[in-house]
Amino acid sequence: MKRWEKADNSAWAALQEDAEGRLQARSAQQETKKRKRQQAPGGVARGLIRYVALVVDASEAAKEPDPRPSRLKTACDALATFCGDLLAANPLGACCVVAARDGGAKVASDPSSARRSHADALTAISKAQPKGPLSLAVALSRALDALSSAPEHALREIVVVASNLATRDAAPGLDPVADRLLHYGCRLHVAHLAAEPYVVRRLAERSGGTFSVALDRGHLDRILAERIPPPPLTAKDAAKFSERQPLVEMGFPTLRKDPAPQCAAAAVSLDRPPVWAATTYTCPRCETRVAAIPTECPVCDLPLVSAPHLARSHHHLFPVPMFVEKSGEGECFGCRAALAAEAYACPRCSSAFCADCDEFVHTVL
Repeated sequence: MKRWEKADNSAWAALQEDAEGRLQARSAQQETKKRKRQQAPGGVARGLIRYVALVVDASEAAKEPDPRPSRLKTACDALATFCGDLLAANPLGACCVVAARDGGAKVASDPSSARRSHADALTAISKAQPKGPLSLAVALSRALDALSSAPEHALREIVVVASNLATRDAAPGLDPVADRLLHYGCRLHVAHLAAEPYVVRRLAERSGGTFSVALDRGHLDRILAERIPPPPLTAKDAAKFSERQPLVEMGFPTLRKDPAPQCAAAAVSLDRPPVWAATTYTCPRCETRVAAIPTECPVCDLPLVSAPHLARSHHHLFPVPMFVEKSGEGECFGCRAALAAEAYACPRCSSAFCADCDEFVHTVL
């Protein structure tokens, strides 16, 4: 292994040039806070119920050590972080994981809001040996099959982290997959770790999705983070949803705490073994116990959520307005600490906040 492959970071990567041409050290924490403060405007119709399939390229090209330690490990770690952030910001949605290896594809985890099952599936994929070619048509077809259980009023999306520049597909190639993507209104987002295959980019843009080439792990995280907010609805999507189902049924389960663990149904399906937990939730329709929410009742398919979950999804439609940068004077309105040189003011009440409280307001509250 080369010396530059063993290095954890580069000293020159932490430098940036200001307006006067002077070099200054760039803080990774400051860059992260700045990116988190960037958000889409409110007042836009968005699909809050999302079903997202995460496709990992585990073909032979995923062995490459660029980015370090390998493309497969980088992709799985980035998707695990993205999956957790996606389900935290979109509690009404669900994810599934698909592994593409040796010309085929396999569903590693079924669509659900259980973050732990998806993280375990991605960990298992990262530890497996990359093998064979990539068949993008088979991988996308398997992802569409996994998303077939999504309700009609849900948005379908596929996020692919690819490593292989070639795709070996049987005739007639990617055309049937493109037709299925358009038929289901499924958007394809691709982040490539090598270069830009034109046919893949054209397929993503045709479906209404995006295509990007990740330069490193940090760039890959930023690309995936752009997919966390719900996408705006097109005129076609809005007309389709209003015609099929104007109202969506949801149930608010009852929290039950027992002195001893009780048997609860698995959150994904009745085919899985039951879960024993002292804290369970009871479906208001069929009184089936589940171990965690948000989820769908495995008996009556009623979405089970809580009021905070709805409120968290509602914030995508009407987000907190961005604070205005100002000179640091006085104390922070949130934590009452003395303001540093960097401060932010609310445009409505003109209250000053420090950088930490500004991030807390826009990302947590």
